[in-house]
Amino acid sequence: MPANFLPFVGNDSIGQRTVHGTWVPPGSRVAAYVGPQSESTDAYVTSSLLVSTLAAGLARCRAGKGDVVYVLPGHTETVSTTTMLDALVAGTQIIGCAQYGSGLMPAFTFSGTTTTSSWALNDANVTVRGLKFNFNGADSIDAPILISGANVVIDYCLFNCGTDTALDCDVPVSVLTGATDCRIQNCDFISSGTAVTTNVILVSGTGVNNFMILNNYIYASCASSGLVNLSGTATGF
Repeated sequence: MPANFLPFVGNDSIGQRTVHGTWVPPGSRVAAYVGPQSESTDAYVTSSLLVSTLAAGLARCRAGKGDVVYVLPGHTETVSTTTMLDALVAGTQIIGCAQYGSGLMPAFTFSGTTTTSSWALNDANVTVRGLKFNFNGADSIDAPILISGANVVIDYCLFNCGTDTALDCDVPVSVLTGATDCRIQNCDFISSGTAVTTNVILVSGTGVNNFMILNNYIYASCASSGLVNLSGTATGF
């Protein structure tokens, strides 16, 4: 076992430390592994922890404990409703397990109508890391990522904002009232072809204090108001 890992002690561990930080703090646990792997092919995943959807993995997390849902390499899901994150609780970490930018990054493709394919990050202290979001599954998806929880972190995620005018996203990330002390960092936001966004990140909430946008790469065509649009109110932005 690499020196940067600490061993588990049952489901409630003394922690797991990696070079990227502490993913499983003391007292937390791995709640689920989400993906296509099976116990027969991957010995590190037990059948009791393996689930096929993110929603099923989130349903196993305890609020405020820092529990982790690992999304395994090659996993894909379609987001066509507003309910995928209904079981999300405060303190949850959703961690993709694949090299950043590789074809094995867990991918979520948003489709359906423009108003029904979305993730609502409305619980505090939630981390989303290492996932790929495809917003080219329908025409002009309105607002797929909605942040209204405090201390939400989106880190090392890849956003495909669209591939042409019929398959693009209006506002990939919307920051709403309640999203204080949040961070969007180390992410890539990319559109291609004739895809056009209204904004890439829209901060429209009131009192969105201490919000940080750090070390991101944005390559997109913007229709109005700038790639990053602060139309709400924020102190310490």
